[in-house]
Amino acid sequence: IYIYLCCVLWFIHSYSVFSTIILISSLGGAIWDVYNQRRNRYHIKHMASYVVPIKALRNRRWKVIASDNLLPGDVVELQGGDWKAPCDFVMITGSAVVDESSLTGESLPVVKQKLGEHPHKHY
Repeated sequence: IYIYLCCVLWFIHSYSVFSTIILISSLGGAIWDVYNQRRNRYHIKHMASYVVPIKALRNRRWKVIASDNLLPGDVVELQGGDWKAPCDFVMITGSAVVDESSLTGESLPVVKQKLGEHPHKHY
């Protein structure tokens, strides 16, 4: 609000070009912020409804189920490649290179190892 009151004051004191430029740029920035917030909310809502088929161990048999049917404690088999997981996992065996940039903001992929192999953490 301060910037808009300054623009009115500058306009009154014959700085109309300057106040118009500041007013247009600040309104443009505000509109851009609202647009980005709405777009980000849409993407978050879309990610929350992201469902993929996943191979899970149920009743001592491997079954392909939808990821939204996973329960805490389920054992799943992950396939290699460009696969997106809409849930948290704990690695029991093997290792993986994981892109967590959308969660943590880190620009580089992270190597995930099975439980007990991490040199600095004890579970």
